Amino acid sequence: MSVMAIRNARRLVAGLTPLAGTALLYPVDANEIFVVLPAAIHDALQAAGAQYHPWPSDRPGERAYRLVTAFDTDPAEVDRFLSIAKQA
Repeated sequence: MSVMAIRNARRLVAGLTPLAGTALLYPVDANEIFVVLPAAIHDALQAAGAQYHPWPSDRPGERAYRLVTAFDTDPAEVDRFLSIAKQA
């Protein structure tokens, strides 16, 4: 596991969790984040070309997703992702 991947995952968590309607499904221990995103944030991210995967939530009606950072994830892309999410 790359230090950069973990660092970027922590940046995503720090930027997403304060946003209304977001919630982590599980504690983040590595480079994978399982998060509930409101429809407006998800739609804005998808329209901007963000790539992540749907993930089942055990709570009805929630839209959860799996986000993964890698050793070569550009911190500028993390910032762009968070900027889009915050503006949605």
